Amino acid sequence: MLFGVEDRQADHSAALIGPAGHVITYHDLAAQIAETATLLGAERRLLVIEAHRNLETLVAYLGALSAGHAVAMLAPDDMRALSGFIRDFAPDGVFDGQGWELQPITARPKLHPDLALLLSTSGSTGDSKFVRLSRENLVANARAIADYLQLTPQDRSAHILPLQYCYGLSVLHSHLIAGASVYIAPSSVISDDFLPAIEAQGCTNLSGVPHTYRLLEKSDFRARQTRPLRFMTVAGGKMPPDLATTYHTHLNKRQGELFLMYGQTEATARIAYLPPSELTKHMDTIGRAIPGGELSLLDEQGQPFNDTGKPGELIYRGPNVMMGYASALEDLSRGPEIDWLHTGDLAERTANGFFRIVGRLKRMSKISGNRISHDAIEQALSRDGIDALVTGDDKSLLILHATTWSTDYILSRTAQLSGLPKMVLRVDYVPALPRLPTGKPDYPAARQRLEDLRAIEEQDAQSADIRAIFRETFPGARIDDTDSFVSLGGDSLSHVQMSLRLEQVFGGLPRKWETLTVAELSDRNSPRPIRSEIGSDILIRISAIVLVVIHHATLWPIPGGAAAMLIMAGFSLGRFQATSALKPGQPWKLLTGLPKVLLPYAIILIGYGLAWGDFPWASALLMGNFGFADPVNHDMMPYLYWFVEIYAQLILIMFGLILIPPVRRFALDRPFAFSLSLIAAGVAMRFGWAQNWDFGNRQIFTVPWNFFLFALGWAASTARGLNQRLVIFALACVLLPLGAYYGGNWIGGWIKFMLQFPVMALLLFVPTVAMSKRLIAPLLTFASSTYHIYLFHRIVPEHFPEWLGSTWSQPFFVTVSIVFGIACGIAAYVAQNALLKWVSRRLMPELDGLMFRLRLRKSTEAAE
Repeated sequence: MLFGVEDRQADHSAALIGPAGHVITYHDLAAQIAETATLLGAERRLLVIEAHRNLETLVAYLGALSAGHAVAMLAPDDMRALSGFIRDFAPDGVFDGQGWELQPITARPKLHPDLALLLSTSGSTGDSKFVRLSRENLVANARAIADYLQLTPQDRSAHILPLQYCYGLSVLHSHLIAGASVYIAPSSVISDDFLPAIEAQGCTNLSGVPHTYRLLEKSDFRARQTRPLRFMTVAGGKMPPDLATTYHTHLNKRQGELFLMYGQTEATARIAYLPPSELTKHMDTIGRAIPGGELSLLDEQGQPFNDTGKPGELIYRGPNVMMGYASALEDLSRGPEIDWLHTGDLAERTANGFFRIVGRLKRMSKISGNRISHDAIEQALSRDGIDALVTGDDKSLLILHATTWSTDYILSRTAQLSGLPKMVLRVDYVPALPRLPTGKPDYPAARQRLEDLRAIEEQDAQSADIRAIFRETFPGARIDDTDSFVSLGGDSLSHVQMSLRLEQVFGGLPRKWETLTVAELSDRNSPRPIRSEIGSDILIRISAIVLVVIHHATLWPIPGGAAAMLIMAGFSLGRFQATSALKPGQPWKLLTGLPKVLLPYAIILIGYGLAWGDFPWASALLMGNFGFADPVNHDMMPYLYWFVEIYAQLILIMFGLILIPPVRRFALDRPFAFSLSLIAAGVAMRFGWAQNWDFGNRQIFTVPWNFFLFALGWAASTARGLNQRLVIFALACVLLPLGAYYGGNWIGGWIKFMLQFPVMALLLFVPTVAMSKRLIAPLLTFASSTYHIYLFHRIVPEHFPEWLGSTWSQPFFVTVSIVFGIACGIAAYVAQNALLKWVSRRLMPELDGLMFRLRLRKSTEAAE
């Protein structure tokens, strides 16, 4: 057996821990490896393992190696790579992550006795090019890594890396050879269960690529961490200095260490490492060779030299250097062919004997640990009939083409060929590919094109994010740099949605972001204090909908949620839409929120019409609350939808008012006086006209009955200074008790109106509430769903089978109704949001591409 597992057959400590927490001890692992060896037989095989991240795959891999078979590790579920390997190498068996599919061993060139492992270097281009690694390579590299990491049986790795990746396998090998353990952790480090899982398993270390650390920062990993790690490692690309410093400092404070490492698949995994004690002073280097290895430099004539500060080709020698490459079946019979490994990197030696990478010799990129040959991508595209030039660096690739193929197709095809995410690929059309006078490709010109594109993208990156948020919030609207949320007539629903999106971009909300223009939000250099707080209106919105759902599920006397929603309707309309709608020629902006309200409502309307076989025409005309229709007759929907009708009616009333020029000028010039006039009108309607109506208690759903609540909310949005706020609150202190008294003077009415005191107090005196950063995003997500919760929260509970109420205890039945109602609303919001984003992605790319090319052309003209 490799890695000393057979020496620990009596060891009952953990060796491998699966994602679900299942433990395989060294004792059990030795037995399972022996069973695998028996299953595979004594005759030497060439085997393929699809590298799924589960215990079955690990046991299959270790069992096959220990039994002396040669193993090729391929990406899981990559049928192109698997079919290409089967075509070129004719393996004797495949492990699919759960079980073996073995074939009879056929006549072929004999496998070299030292051959143990094949790892791909060519992504998914379809070109078979594998690194041939021996048992000595694997063991030597595992021991070297275990040596400089000082691994002990007490160590446990949180394994997150792909198992077809040499770095991921080296983590496994080095821990096993040290008698340590490996936990197959959730691969998504930004998932909510990642940190709790690795801490619950007692992991002492974590290894990742630079992108892993960027994701950890997004998940607030350092702040949430409660158990320190002994060390963390990074390889697969250059770690940004600021990120390396951050984690070096963080680990040092907890008596931990950060190891920066450099390696290649051709050296089994690791070539060099930077000792943590030297990291601060020599972060720009790769450090020194791993134990047992040797680094050197060659000049342009291929001669070694020892000068410091002089660039040369970096070469490496050690027992972990591969046997060679394999592109066909006959290559598997060849023995070791390489003494010094030519890394393809340009480097220089520092005064203290470390090495610094300064460039790359060949046309290659190393991105997220994947080494990509530009020529291989070009050739693969050419086979598809796409004439292109490929260039790039360790950040991204550029595919220049002069064909009629669509950008989306070339992007998708290149992502498939390279195995890289689309985010690091750029596809650009040019009328003719750049050529040198000799007719050869002009790669320097292509590289300059990449730099030009990157410069513009860096300048516009945040601007693009902000513009995308504005487009999602105001679909169909023309978005200019001078536009703001307020000037575009944003409504209460879009305010919450945009708050959530901006919080994701900035990690908080800029103060008074509603009035900041697109240009101001996009300017990375402008001062924008970020707050770790949330608007009190958001909390009121959430509390109001929760009260509505509870009230409808229980019929307890807590009918204050809808009243709070009416106050919030006035507050939001006066705060956002009125600001732009009162300007000459823009009264229509008061109506911008209606489509978002009425489209989901239409779905409910159509659903009831189909279910009843009768169309609820009164609700369709938004007049169901007028008192002449009845849900029993199916000419209107159930009463609970009265809020949608009154909300639409209130907006239309305010729209009609501001269409009158003198009223609009009054509202624009004297907003506080206009608010007092609205309150006065509301008082006249509620305690005069509406008091004499007799609709059989249906008047509680009408505008005259509720306009004063809407007006109080509008007034709260226009009150400036302490005196004006005190006036509005004093009016609320008078009107709310009157509303309770003249509304029937019953306990439910008093509860309803007394609950509005804290609503008004928060809106007037506590506009924001300090909040833990972790809570802001979930609360904003909940708040974004409140309208959909209102619409959909009774759809499912109303149709629960009657026997459920008698079978379950009433409290449990009510709780299920509440939870189910809220979940339905959130699901409806998520579905609608996903649909809108899909539509946006389908319609906007061509326009975005056109605008990008116009900016590029302007930039080029300016440079000339």
